[in-house]
Amino acid sequence: MAQPLTSVSDIINHYKGNHLSRIEKELAACKSAHDYVYGPHQNRWNGNFDDVVKDLTALNIQDRRFTNFEHLYDVIRMIFLLNGHRNAYLTIYDTALRIGYNHKEQILPSKFVYLYGNNKIGPLGSATTLYGQKWIDDHYDKDYKHRIKTRWFAYKFPNMPSWEIESILCIYAKRFKRNMPY
Repeated sequence: MAQPLTSVSDIINHYKGNHLSRIEKELAACKSAHDYVYGPHQNRWNGNFDDVVKDLTALNIQDRRFTNFEHLYDVIRMIFLLNGHRNAYLTIYDTALRIGYNHKEQILPSKFVYLYGNNKIGPLGSATTLYGQKWIDDHYDKDYKHRIKTRWFAYKFPNMPSWEIESILCIYAKRFKRNMPY
């Protein structure tokens, strides 16, 4: 019988043992602009992003130079916005993560944990449950509301990369809501 996940530490260990290698394989399997945008599980969303795929292909995005993940994310966000996709925060982040993971210089988020959803679901919902709405409001990045500096998560998620924190907050969102407090 599986052990109950009663702490953030239990959840981190469960994630590393049951999800991390699968996620890394899914990220590594992305080899084209279509893969970057739609990924292995993006089909659950209703959006049609073929216009973004076309632009990413034309830009030969995987061969471009980026200074860091934030630069890559901003370029991807602009492409989505220019194509009229204003509320595709999850898809923008996932697309940037897939491109960055497969980029020749492997560009992954390190400065920020990107949060999307609302205060009830997704990574933002999990972070709100763990830390409280006031903490979220106080720590949001002033330049871009959907991210919080990674260092603010260090107490509950020590030595974890930003993208793994986001992944845990997403995968375990319902569990965080059910099993409070942590």
